[in-house]
Order: sequence, then C-alpha cells, then structure tokens
Amino acid sequence: MLLKRLFFSSLLLYTFLGCKEDDKVDCSLVDCLSVDNSIYFKVIDKTTGENLISNGTYLASQINIQDLDSNIVDFELQKDFENQDLLVHHLQNNHFGDLGYQITIEDENPFNLTLTAFFIQGDECCGPYIGTDDISLTGIEGEFVNQGTLPITVTVFVP
Repeated sequence: MLLKRLFFSSLLLYTFLGCKEDDKVDCSLVDCLSVDNSIYFKVIDKTTGENLISNGTYLASQINIQDLDSNIVDFELQKDFENQDLLVHHLQNNHFGDLGYQITIEDENPFNLTLTAFFIQGDECCGPYIGTDDISLTGIEGEFVNQGTLPITVTVFVP
C-alpha cells in the first residue's frame, strides 16, 4: 500500500511539474509582420489604368507633398513587385494623432489625405506598430489597401 501511495504521489508531482507554464516565449518560432511605417501612393490614370509615374507622364519633381502645417514632406520613389513606381512617405514612430497631407501633381488641383495614427504596443515578439483610423481622401477619387495598420497604399485616380 505504501508503494502505491509513493507511486501516485510521484506521478502527481511529475504531472504538476510537467504542466507548469514556462514564462519565456521563444520568439524565433513566431512570424511577425515587418514594421513598415510608410504611406505608399500610386498615381493611376482613371481611364487607362496606367501608372502615370512609371509611364513618364509625371516626374517626382512635379509632385509636392505638404503636411497640415504647410511643411514640405519628404518622399522617395520606389518600385513595387510589378515594377510600378510608388511615392513613399516614411512616418517616424512619433507621428501620432491627426495627420494630413496635401498632394499636388504638376500644379494641378491639390488633393488631401487625412488619417489618425496611433501607437500599437504589440506583444512580446512583434511590434510596436502604428495603427490607422479615419482615413479619407478628398479632392480626387481613390482607394486604400491595408487599412488598420501601416503600411497603407493609397491609389489615386487622376482624370
């Protein structure tokens, strides 16, 4: 009888110790979304669907982006996976709250992009990220891809 109790006590102790949660998370086993705090702009011809920067209709020097305080906003040209040109504006980790941009292409009618950006802490392995909310485009027709967190792609359709 003593041997049975000793056996069951050992079994309970082993089960208790074996089920204890490990406080460490192995982040090498986690795939995270890469942190890309950027806004990508595609400038597309509304009729033909062509990228107007890639086909040479507009040059980067003909495009001006300003923030809400009329400060010039830096951007760069990058190619996407389809070898199409995108305007890219990189946000810093301290850009939070209401953000607004006025974009002018070749001194034509400017259009506006507004959004709210906020800090998302992330978890032990991934993040932090910049979240987005209340995104709107005025003065031109367009669409958004990947709302909710950055990066976001804004496609504008030039008439």
